Amino acid sequence: MEMGAYIIEAAKNGHVKILQDWMSFYKTSINFQDEDGMTAVMWTCKNGHEKALELILSCDQKCDVEMRDNHGNTALLWAVKKNHIKCLQTVLAHGADPNVADAEQVKCCFFPGFRKACPY
Repeated sequence: MEMGAYIIEAAKNGHVKILQDWMSFYKTSINFQDEDGMTAVMWTCKNGHEKALELILSCDQKCDVEMRDNHGNTALLWAVKKNHIKCLQTVLAHGADPNVADAEQVKCCFFPGFRKACPY
């Protein structure tokens, strides 16, 4: 298994210490995508792992918050769809596009949690 897959597993499960160790020791791309096109940032937003998200976004590598999975979702769309407000605010603060739409043209602004949390 490629190291990027291990980082995704740690992010998916919110294992901050493991993520921290692996990200400092292995210089794999933080933008690695799994078989569904999901990145570590997308998994943290989908599962609401705020501390893991903050760690990934603070690393030395440039994390692309606009990458899309196989269904057109970005990290922001996952945070909105799962109503993880803190993750939503964090990825917005790191440059996520608030006007993004998924493959079915569902936009963030369609979700009540986004309207409450977003200043746009």
